[in-house]
Amino acid sequence: MISTLLFILFFSNCVMTDHNTEIVKTSAEPTKFEGKMVISDDFGKTWTSIEPKITNDLEIATVSFDEKNIYIGAEKGQVISIDLKDNKNIKQENTMTAILNKTPEMGNRVYSIFSCPSGQYAFTANAGLSRKANNGTIWQPISLPVGVYDLNGVVEDTNGNTFISTSFGIYRTDQIAKNWVKVYNYGLTKQMFIANDKIIVNGLNGIYQSENGGKDWGPIANFNEKFGVNSNTTTTTLFKNGENLYVFGKNEDSMNNAIQNGSLIQHLQGNKLLFSKDFGATWASHPAEHYLKGQNNLQSIAIDGDKIYCVVDNELKISKDNGSNWETILTMDKREQNESFRLFVAEGRLICFKTLAGC
Repeated sequence: MISTLLFILFFSNCVMTDHNTEIVKTSAEPTKFEGKMVISDDFGKTWTSIEPKITNDLEIATVSFDEKNIYIGAEKGQVISIDLKDNKNIKQENTMTAILNKTPEMGNRVYSIFSCPSGQYAFTANAGLSRKANNGTIWQPISLPVGVYDLNGVVEDTNGNTFISTSFGIYRTDQIAKNWVKVYNYGLTKQMFIANDKIIVNGLNGIYQSENGGKDWGPIANFNEKFGVNSNTTTTTLFKNGENLYVFGKNEDSMNNAIQNGSLIQHLQGNKLLFSKDFGATWASHPAEHYLKGQNNLQSIAIDGDKIYCVVDNELKISKDNGSNWETILTMDKREQNESFRLFVAEGRLICFKTLAGC
């Protein structure tokens, strides 16, 4: 799938001590979000605050996870991993350890971390892509294609090929990563998954797929018609839960712009949530769309079976019946400028973390 303040630790791996505090609700009122990251094992009834001393002043840039760890990316090339089964097992690494003659700076934020069969990949601003093999200890730099300075996704197939999604399309290379070949020429690509031997990507003008290792691409039949939103005013996110695929579309258009553009009917469609149970072959509207379509300030969404979580304004809400009824389980009263909180579900654990809006 899917963040040091002590200068001496920038170029070495270490194990950190942490301070875990259990927060128990004593009334029907939702819990107040305190600290950087909280975890719940009972669908938001009680929360544990994970506060490693070394991250007290850390600005989290990204969080991801796999079946074993939570990965936090932050400034100065920092990556912190937290064992999903043991919150006290926290390790710190740096993506820039193997880069010669370059000292990590505040601008070297780790903006994305992706877990693949062979190991983890991380993209660090002004330092590029790096990879750490499974059971490895050092992040090794990997050259990106000429002219590529951003990264939105990394996946590996069963033939030893690595694919990256970027603002310019998708590139493929073998595990040596010496030669990159552009295999997708339709512009911006964001989230990307391999499902049932198909590569499925969230592209500029819809969801595209390849069934032959990236040689040929095409839009998924009837998806754009079913989705029914304007790519100029809608931000889409492709995500996966188990074997199911989901696409959430957030309508960024304002009512004034909608009226001026003569697209009031389109604007009133609001946010969209579609899902597929057959690896993208067919799509249907999710039952929760009825509630989500009217939430203008929705920041984050996660799905775990029939349980759905979403962050609206500064509140985390849960629906235990596939979107029919909702309850607020977490609030963030004190918010720094441009700060929000995001969530995901990892191995049955609900995890929320504070980050800068847009990260």
